[in-house]
Amino acid sequence: MGRSLKTRIPCHPEELNPKIPDPKLVFRKEKEYRDKMAQDYNIRHRVVEGEQLSPGDRVWIPDLKTEGTVVQPHNSPRSFVVQSPKTRVRCNRRMMRRLSSYPETVPRSPLPKTMTFQYLTPVNSENEYRSSPEPVLNGSNPKPTPEVKDVEPRRSVRNRRPPKCYDEEY
Repeated sequence: MGRSLKTRIPCHPEELNPKIPDPKLVFRKEKEYRDKMAQDYNIRHRVVEGEQLSPGDRVWIPDLKTEGTVVQPHNSPRSFVVQSPKTRVRCNRRMMRRLSSYPETVPRSPLPKTMTFQYLTPVNSENEYRSSPEPVLNGSNPKPTPEVKDVEPRRSVRNRRPPKCYDEEY
């Protein structure tokens, strides 16, 4: 009714006796409510379960910047006991990356001995350029490009034409 009543409402005296609800029914309903709330939260925030780790899996521990081996699950949720080269640590699943899917060592290619660069060389006085590759061996200095006055250095080789609105005089 939206307001507190000042008059008494007649009722039977048996309805005034307190009744104890069935505890199993209350616990079941509360569990269903909590499960539904957790499921809605996980859907809303796009929660994804991480892959399961088992004892013996090799993992990378980013905060220690070292690798280790999972010894056993810990009592805390999503936590594991990990043996690193120096000590045993408890790590949350979020703080570890599995190493078994990655190669043991990543082969790195050596730097090339010959590197090529693109140089812009002027073709004529109308701001036309062409690109020409000249090799540079082992960090030796490249040949300097002749400078043209009133031309800004730029990457593009497209002809530059000033806008027509600046041609008109006021």
